Amino acid sequence: MRPSVSALPDTPPLSSDDEADNGTTINDLPTSSSSHPTFPPLTCAHLRNCTFSSWSERYNHVTPKATVIKPVGRAFVEYLLSDGIILPPDETRKSNGSGWSSDESDWSDESEHDSDFDDQSFPDGESNKDNNDKKKSSNTTAARDPSITFPHVAIEISRVLSKYGAVCPKLNWSSPRDAAWITTTNTLKCVTAADVYLVLKSSSFVTHDLLHAYDDCVDIPVSSADGEEVNKFPGAPDPEEIELVLRKWIDINPSLEFRCFVAARSVIAISQRSETFFSFLTPLRDHICDHILGFADSVILQTFPDKEFCFDVYISKPETPEARVWLVDINPFAPSTDPLMFTWLELLGLSSEATAAAESSTDPMKTIPELRLASQDDSIRSFSAKPFSAHMMPKEVVDAGCKGGSGMAEFARSWKQFLNKKKRTTTDAGSDVSDADSELSTSDNDDGGIEDI
Repeated sequence: MRPSVSALPDTPPLSSDDEADNGTTINDLPTSSSSHPTFPPLTCAHLRNCTFSSWSERYNHVTPKATVIKPVGRAFVEYLLSDGIILPPDETRKSNGSGWSSDESDWSDESEHDSDFDDQSFPDGESNKDNNDKKKSSNTTAARDPSITFPHVAIEISRVLSKYGAVCPKLNWSSPRDAAWITTTNTLKCVTAADVYLVLKSSSFVTHDLLHAYDDCVDIPVSSADGEEVNKFPGAPDPEEIELVLRKWIDINPSLEFRCFVAARSVIAISQRSETFFSFLTPLRDHICDHILGFADSVILQTFPDKEFCFDVYISKPETPEARVWLVDINPFAPSTDPLMFTWLELLGLSSEATAAAESSTDPMKTIPELRLASQDDSIRSFSAKPFSAHMMPKEVVDAGCKGGSGMAEFARSWKQFLNKKKRTTTDAGSDVSDADSELSTSDNDDGGIEDI
């Protein structure tokens, strides 16, 4: 079934690396047996409420331009989770979608033909051989261009790129911020479909969305699917839930992005998102608080389904009367969300106070939440460690390094065995690929050459 594509209204464009990060580890947080305040129970419903498509239409008048592709389908999810990074060939990596046909019938005809072909019975051995050869050729083609397994998603990505020029991708909850280092610009600016695939496949945050999104929920849904992977990843969402969000890209001022923490439908804390010290923000502190609190009261606090959540905003021209607040993202009130300049112990304490105040009075007195900005010391510390540096190498390498010399030696042996096995597999498959290439070359000569597509 073709995925539905919903385009959000044309509001002033904005893009940001703005999704929930993996901040404090769960082991560092208070448990129900401790004397400290604890997190409210995390439910699947709360996580789904924070999914981009769940709230973006409700707040479309304050949300940047974006297009949602949902569902992306099982084939696309399997591609993102597959080992290695295989990108489409040059013909399909051109921007503006020039390598794709927008006619859905071009794909359905081929799919129907393949289905009819597979359903046929072959009474003699020669016909079975022909069928196997066709399947081998199809598998070889898929290996060279993986996007043929999810054609409609690929078509829509190309269409959106043609419309926006450049996009910033994300899935339901997280953007691949940890993979920005792999791009030539060190940002999430994507101008081709291959750029989108590259950052998504290189991101640990995206993998977490696909395999562990519901791990910390108290009501993890029981999947009806079969297979070992279901038991291995009980917190994985159904592939039909997964959505691809393509925001229109624009360069913004990172100093004007803020994360707001909400408890009992009150803003309890505001944090600067960037760890860089910006001296001009200090005299604007009161203006920033006024803009955010006015936005929260009039737009989101009473309309979002949950009482506790976090939301990210961008403020344009905060020092002028023309200042405007844009809703960038909504995150769960949970350990998976980075508390930034605060700690979760501080936030949980503030949350308890807000809840108590709300329960003790029908009209509790509102207090001005603390706006915490980066200091010069924070900037110095941020320069000493590159963000997401732990994600710039395979997890196996990081784990082996933590074990010391013996761990690295064991990893080196395992890696050598893997390479030898890969080499043997490639050698065995080489003859099949050569035969397919030879047949294709012969067909080219008979037809007088293949026309470029």
